[in-house]
Amino acid sequence: MNSNLELELRRFETSNPNDDNHSYNGFKSSEGSGSFEIYLEKLYHIYFDNFREEIKSFMIVKSELLPNFIQSKIDIFDNIKVDFNFKNYLDWDELIQANVREMRMGNNNKSFLNNKSLRNEIGTFTFFRQMTGTQLYYIDKAIDELTTIYNTYKPQIQTQPQIQTQPQIQTQPQIQTQPQIQTQPQIQIEPQTQTQTQTQTQTITTEENNKEEWDNLLKDNPDLLTTLHLAEIFKVKETTITRWQREGFITPIDKSKRPLRFTKDEIKRYILKRKRE
Repeated sequence: MNSNLELELRRFETSNPNDDNHSYNGFKSSEGSGSFEIYLEKLYHIYFDNFREEIKSFMIVKSELLPNFIQSKIDIFDNIKVDFNFKNYLDWDELIQANVREMRMGNNNKSFLNNKSLRNEIGTFTFFRQMTGTQLYYIDKAIDELTTIYNTYKPQIQTQPQIQTQPQIQTQPQIQTQPQIQTQPQIQIEPQTQTQTQTQTQTITTEENNKEEWDNLLKDNPDLLTTLHLAEIFKVKETTITRWQREGFITPIDKSKRPLRFTKDEIKRYILKRKRE
């Protein structure tokens, strides 16, 4: 059962919109989206109960590999989301509105109520919109849950090198505590100041060149950039962009709307920060 959630969230099986009994991923419209939500909720709890048991085993046997293990699960759901969004490319709301407009205009003087085909399509599209929305909710919920688990164990690995570097940093002030040699710092002030000035000038020039370079690159793209745009700009996978967003490196204008959209100023800020680092 551990893999069932992954399999079900990757599924995208729709019936013909003109069928009287339409279905999505094996659930009929007569059952409603509520049954589908209950089904996914059950799989979700089973999946994460089993996952936490796996984490306990890793902590005993291979604790150093635990962050990589959790990250591999995040990557799986990131890929599921990319794959799902690729399949679920239709704008269900737009299809619904288009059919409503056509019905109101009438077709060969047929009345609104008698236009069975369009009414059936509207019901089908509404059903698909509810079902895909539920499925996307559980994809995002799984990613958020895994990210929380990952952040719980990640600091334990990161603190080790920090502890090792502290003695090295503390040994440097001991050399500077000699009060007898006071003339050496005075002799070194002027060349240090000149070097710092040159370095600052070079840094400013480099940042201006970088800003101009990315301005030219971004100007050919729309004002609001999706994860797909950014993947093409940075020449990385779309899942990488999703991870940057999740870890707080870049912030969308509205986290609740899909697809996520980012302003050009936000991307420039991230680019310049990364160049400095």
